Amino acid sequence: MNSTIYLDRKNKLICGLDPGQVGQMIDELMAAEIGGEIDVVGPDDAHRLKHPPEECGLSCQINRVFLGLGNDLDQYEWERQQFERGQAIVAVPAPSAEAQAKVREIMTGHCQTSLHFSGTWTSRSL
Repeated sequence: MNSTIYLDRKNKLICGLDPGQVGQMIDELMAAEIGGEIDVVGPDDAHRLKHPPEECGLSCQINRVFLGLGNDLDQYEWERQQFERGQAIVAVPAPSAEAQAKVREIMTGHCQTSLHFSGTWTSRSL
C-alpha cells in the first residue's frame, strides 16, 4: 500500500525556486558543510500534499483541522501554490542560529520566494 509522504519541514528553512536551480544550491549547501537531510520536492511530486480542500474526504478534513491548529495548513497551501507555478520546494535543516545564517545566505541567491522557517506547529517568514 502506498502512503502519502509529506515534506518534513520541522526546524528547516524553506523556499521555492526554479527546479533547474536546485542542483547548484545543493552543491553550495554541501560546500558550506550544511548537514542533515535536505528535502527537495518538485512540481511532479505535488501529490504529496494530497487533495485541495474541495476534493477532501472526511479523514482529510480531520487532518486539515489538526494542521490548522498552528499555521501548517497555510504552509501546505503555500507549497501547493509553488507547485502550481512550476517551482520546486527545498527544506534545509537549520537547527542553530549559525546554520540558519549560512542557509539563509545561500538560499537568498537562488530562491524566487521569501524564506520560511518551520517549527513544530508554526512557520515564520524571514
